[in-house]
Amino acid sequence: MDPDNSQIQCPNCGHVVELPYKPIEKQILDAVRSGERHMGKATTMQVAVQVFLSDDQTYRYLHKLEREGKVRRVGRKGGWRSAA
Repeated sequence: MDPDNSQIQCPNCGHVVELPYKPIEKQILDAVRSGERHMGKATTMQVAVQVFLSDDQTYRYLHKLEREGKVRRVGRKGGWRSAA
């Protein structure tokens, strides 16, 4: 099984199926890394546009990922960087 939950396994036959999408946390982490590559940090608005969520939903997910230690805040104006 895939650690990023992009695969599921059938409970009856054990067949492994690749999901056609990434989980939302994985999409947000990818968006943060993309912003880091281009500008040195990612803003909440940039991440929201990339994952098709509202700003406040994206902000909640970023805070959850911050508590888990996967992203961290940078700067006075609210940028995000991946912790890895």
